[in-house]
Amino acid sequence: GALEESSRPWLAAMAAAAAALTKALSVGLGLEDDELETKVLGAAPHWQAKFARYPADFGPGVGAHCDSGWLTLLWADGPGLEAQTADGSWISVPPKPRCLAVNLGEMLQLASGGYYRATPHRVARPYRERFSLPYFYNPSLDAVVDAVVDADSLPWSRCGARADVSATNSQGAHRVAAAYGINAFKSLARSHPRVFARHHPDLEVRRDGSVGVRGAAAGE
Repeated sequence: GALEESSRPWLAAMAAAAAALTKALSVGLGLEDDELETKVLGAAPHWQAKFARYPADFGPGVGAHCDSGWLTLLWADGPGLEAQTADGSWISVPPKPRCLAVNLGEMLQLASGGYYRATPHRVARPYRERFSLPYFYNPSLDAVVDAVVDADSLPWSRCGARADVSATNSQGAHRVAAAYGINAFKSLARSHPRVFARHHPDLEVRRDGSVGVRGAAAGE
């Protein structure tokens, strides 16, 4: 339809931007510019996109979370996005003309050995109608992501790079699954609990964020 056709140039531009950012992030780890792409994302990255509308003074916005994948590129027509800093405080990330907000995801955190940390973020309840266009750029759903670099071996350092790379703290105790498809499913379960309960009544989200058979012990 018309919406699909008008979206194609935007989707192509977002894919190109995400690929270019991945090359820069690869160089930032002391790797060749195509290593993250070839070792993690592969020839057919899994992408998702949506058009989101937030009515004015309605609903809670979006709670604190980290994206489960690789990169998220976001355009918005007004304020609302907030990011958490290393000291736990929250700062506004207002949109700027001809710019995109970029959130790093949990798969990038794993692949970089913790040098790049997933970005905890949320969306505050809007005081006026707000539209946003998030584009999610991820490994394939069957990819299993492991570190491709030892963060401690880099000639530059970053505070917190040696922290547990399989954990994020935006939602308390929370484990990151190396299998991207499982990590994405877990994120869906946490973000949309009523939808998850309706379609998967036999499953439950555990305290560490993993998904398992309802009533079964962890690991079963």
